[in-house]
Amino acid sequence: MEDNVRSTKKKRSNGEGSIYKTNKGGYTGAISYHDETGKRKRKTFARKTKREVLNAMDEFRNKHHGKQYISSKENITVKEWFHIWFNEYAINSIKQSTRVTYESYIKNHINPRFGSMKLSAVRSDMIQSFYNEKLAGGNLRREGGMKPKTIKNIHNMLHKAFEQAVNNDIIIKNPVKNTSLPKIEKKSIEILTVEQQKKLLKAVVDERLGIGIFLALGTGMRIGEITGLQWKDIDFEKEIINVKYTFNRLKDYGPNPRNKTELVLGSAKTKGSVRSIPISPELMTRIEIYQNMVESEKEFFGAEYSDRGFFICNETGNPIEPRYYQKYFKELLKKLELPEMGFHSLRHTFATRAIEMNIPIKVVSDILGHSSITITMDLYAHVLENTKRNEIEKISAMFLSIGDEV
Repeated sequence: MEDNVRSTKKKRSNGEGSIYKTNKGGYTGAISYHDETGKRKRKTFARKTKREVLNAMDEFRNKHHGKQYISSKENITVKEWFHIWFNEYAINSIKQSTRVTYESYIKNHINPRFGSMKLSAVRSDMIQSFYNEKLAGGNLRREGGMKPKTIKNIHNMLHKAFEQAVNNDIIIKNPVKNTSLPKIEKKSIEILTVEQQKKLLKAVVDERLGIGIFLALGTGMRIGEITGLQWKDIDFEKEIINVKYTFNRLKDYGPNPRNKTELVLGSAKTKGSVRSIPISPELMTRIEIYQNMVESEKEFFGAEYSDRGFFICNETGNPIEPRYYQKYFKELLKKLELPEMGFHSLRHTFATRAIEMNIPIKVVSDILGHSSITITMDLYAHVLENTKRNEIEKISAMFLSIGDEV
């Protein structure tokens, strides 16, 4: 019998649609779905038999493979919408590293808390409670709360997703707008003293991987930018480094990934991160010495040399990934009995020395690749204060001194 093909009493999953018998004896089925623009639409299928309706609906689904179907705008859940938003809106406008982060936020934090709820039922006070709970005990790797910066990142993602739902007329207003974020405590930056900096440079002057430390202290480049630097990005004639890429180990999204992760040479961190940095004569000398060493290695290994164009590489030409270089740096500090710190501290050290030398803050900001001068001033406010004080003292000593009292 036709009615035994698929039981209409069985609970339908999202996107299965509904089928009912018409007064004229035929059958009609309907599916609600989102089109390529994310707009909700409804497709109906009128046929003589239920089997024909089911076949027509299945054919429609196959043509729209990968799309997320929903029973209705009113019933769409948070999990359903975030699947649509992530795959139809976010995925093509974010970097691979951000994709990995968003996936983690949705899987580990959003879906467990809100996933089964109707999107329209989410209120601002619920999201506020979510933030407060995460701050108190939301760290998945260790005991304690989630960092305020991470909560802010989740907040930004939530805002985008709910705002898109508003634009698509799925919900009336964005519940994220009326929430309050925890204050982000400003972290004290770690830097090398002048003496420590000299000790470090002296120790690596003849080391093969020491060139990366010279680059960091001479340009303020990030570790991903240094390991992602290619020889073609160095203009030897103009003595300029063109920062274009960053190197990271990220989740492998390939169709048949051999490993869970892959090394990705992606675009620089932000639009401002793509920049040109002049090379000082001292740094150029170190680069040329390193270049001669690499050319000798190419000649020695011959056909076994893998010339992939990376500036920082091993003896056979293969690139050095950031986490390996970070490990090398930390072992070096321990060997030299210098304070334990991350490679990023070299970037902070460069910026601090530059400000101490009275290089204009706008110039420092451009060299670092900050998106605005405000970021630079906020990061190095304490250095600016000290520099201003020193300059004031110089002025006072020169112009306010009245000599020895009689």
